[in-house]
Amino acid sequence: MDKPASARIEYHVTGTSSNIRVIYLNDLAYRAEKVGTPPWKFSFRATKDRILEVQVDNLSADGTVGCEILVYGEPIYTIEETTDSTITCTAVVP
Repeated sequence: MDKPASARIEYHVTGTSSNIRVIYLNDLAYRAEKVGTPPWKFSFRATKDRILEVQVDNLSADGTVGCEILVYGEPIYTIEETTDSTITCTAVVP
């Protein structure tokens, strides 16, 4: 069975940080930004070979952050929760 022309994409941000900034490529391939607390999720559809990116800045003095990119519900890039101040998950739609 052929896959549809566009893939279902999900960005997930996890962690214990009390303040994060998420900078991501949205459904129109533009950079968007959200400030808040984990968990955070964003879902959209994207075509093959499209660049996917989600950057997480830990704005609090403590806590952890992690990120994951899923295609059709399957993880294709994961950074486990860490105390790093900035992490970036990147991938390309297969």
